Amino acid sequence: MAHQINDCDAEFVLTMTLFYELVKRVQPNTKVKTVIVANIKEYLPGLAKFLFTIAKEKKEGHFLQEVETGDYWFQDLLSRFDGKRPNVAVKP
Repeated sequence: MAHQINDCDAEFVLTMTLFYELVKRVQPNTKVKTVIVANIKEYLPGLAKFLFTIAKEKKEGHFLQEVETGDYWFQDLLSRFDGKRPNVAVKP
């Protein structure tokens, strides 16, 4: 994974909780400054989300209590903004 990250000069990585520990292990060997973490259950409908939580989340390694300082939960970043498109001038 470090090779792919270094190949594209990434400074941040968006990953699922299942792969967070792997990303953190290779981070010192890359230019990555920030890791953004998403949990798959956030994208499941109600009943599936509940069943995933009780049946698979901890068992399969998706559970993550918290992220390290300097890293972010994807949902926390999304909730900071109102969802309106910014007015940005683009020069082709």
